[in-house]
Amino acid sequence: MSDQNQQGKLFISGGGNSDDTQLLDFEFVKSLPTGRLLYIPIGLQKNYIGYEECYEWITKTLTCHSRIVAKNLNIDMWVNIKKKRFSEIENFDAVYIGGAQNSYSLMKEFRDTGFIDLLNTFLNSGKNIYGGSTGAIILGKDISVLDESPPNDYHNPNGLKLLENYSIFCHYKTVPMEKLRKFLTTGKRPVVALPEKSGLIVQKDTAQLVGSEDAAIFKTGDIDHPQPIRPNEYFLLN
Repeated sequence: MSDQNQQGKLFISGGGNSDDTQLLDFEFVKSLPTGRLLYIPIGLQKNYIGYEECYEWITKTLTCHSRIVAKNLNIDMWVNIKKKRFSEIENFDAVYIGGAQNSYSLMKEFRDTGFIDLLNTFLNSGKNIYGGSTGAIILGKDISVLDESPPNDYHNPNGLKLLENYSIFCHYKTVPMEKLRKFLTTGKRPVVALPEKSGLIVQKDTAQLVGSEDAAIFKTGDIDHPQPIRPNEYFLLN
């Protein structure tokens, strides 16, 4: 990650529903200076009518927190990120990347359109990025962590690598642990495993766990003895 002083924050959700993520979502809404947010749900691969439901969901999920902090939200939704320029996103406070049907497919869309470069510039300009579920996984180093089947035309396991060398495992203790065990035995470590009721706030090389459930760090292949991370605990990404 960049060492620039004004680097923004990453909000990384473990993949739960709006009740599960309310503590993280509250901190996210508080972090928005003007309330302007760009929401990108393209990983769900819906038609335009389906995306309207996505917009209703994000609005309902975040508006309850905006009322508490007396902040008006202005949410734009993009369902096409092709040929976008930085000038089109620089006035947003944050970009929210929603979940997806497949991590590889979502990453392919970001890479093929060049949107990766815009996100890096956005973060390094002091703006924030929120990733939920698969949207969180692609922020890490390796997206093969959930053992998903890649599409025929894209097998690259590299994520955005915004958390130093860490990969993100979402839905910890909800999805079969065999998926995590398989990933760890490949030597692709370290991994932060996030339960659905917790998430991370990351700035530069420091992370804080926000939520109501413990997370875990795996630096070895021993899946039975991870390093526990408690809610509100800080740790270094090194």
